[in-house]
Amino acid sequence: MSMSWNWNRNGSINMLLTMLLFPYRRSVV
Repeated sequence: MSMSWNWNRNGSINMLLTMLLFPYRRSVV
């Protein structure tokens, strides 16, 4: 259960970073 929660948290952080970096990369390119 702890591993699943940790994986879910990592997925949320990764998704958040992607959403923040995607517009930035798109703007730069």
